[in-house]
Amino acid sequence: MSVALAVVGTASFFAWTGDLAAASSRDKAEEAVPAGIAHIQLAPFMAPVLQDGRRHSFREPVTLVLKVPAEAKPRVCTLSPRVYDAVLRELHRQPIPADRRKHLQVKDAEGRLTGPVSKALEGAEVQRVYILPGAHPKNVAEEMARRLPMIEIGHCGPVDAT
Repeated sequence: MSVALAVVGTASFFAWTGDLAAASSRDKAEEAVPAGIAHIQLAPFMAPVLQDGRRHSFREPVTLVLKVPAEAKPRVCTLSPRVYDAVLRELHRQPIPADRRKHLQVKDAEGRLTGPVSKALEGAEVQRVYILPGAHPKNVAEEMARRLPMIEIGHCGPVDAT
C-alpha cells in the first residue's frame, strides 16, 4: 500500500512540476516578443552572392523577415516592391559573402540592410532584417525555427503552401 502511494505521489509531483515548467516556458515565450512587434516574411527572391576566391557573383534564393512595429505591417506589405529594390541595390553594391561550400554568411549583410529598408518604408522603424537562405517553404521554416524560436511570423497576402 505504501509503495502504491509513493508511486502515485511521485507521479503527481512530477506532473505538477511539469505543469510549472510548461507555464514558465509559456511566460518566457510571451516575454520574448513584446506585443507591439511584428515579424513579417516577404516572398523569396534571388540575391547576389560572392563566394570566397571568386571574382564574379552568382545568385542564390533568400527570404527576408523584417522585425517592425505592429502598426507598420500594412505599410511593409504595401511598399514591399520598394523594399526589394532597396535590398537588391545594397546587395549588388556588396553581395552576401559565402564560403567555399556556398554557405551564406548573412550576419554582416543583415546589419547593412536595416537603413535602406527603413528608408524604403518611408521612415518606418525597422528594428532588424533577417536573411534566411533558401526559398522552399520547408527549408525556410527550419531556418526560422533555428534562428527565430518562439516567434510568430506574419505574411503579406495569401500564402501558398504548394
